[in-house]
Amino acid sequence: MAGGIQWKGEHPSKMFIQIWRAGCLNMMADVQAKAQFNAPVLTGALRNSARITATRDGAEVTFGSSRVDYALLRHEVNHLHPGTTKYLARAAEDVARGDLTQYFK
Repeated sequence: MAGGIQWKGEHPSKMFIQIWRAGCLNMMADVQAKAQFNAPVLTGALRNSARITATRDGAEVTFGSSRVDYALLRHEVNHLHPGTTKYLARAAEDVARGDLTQYFK
């Protein structure tokens, strides 16, 4: 195949899936870091409850646990520190406004 692209090694679709998953995990690591920075802090439990989970389609960032069952409430409402609401959504939007190609090289 003159002048064309030839894949060697794994099947291209397997390589694509690996690159996609790695890119999603790296992107979610940035979302998690920004969300943890933006999240309200009283005891630190909310910030420490953040986790990244690989999914079939990519990855997700979640906050909360059985010990931190107020994570969704603090995301939506915080009378003490109203500027910290939507901490996860704002982090995701901030990352999405950036150069997403950096995650999938």
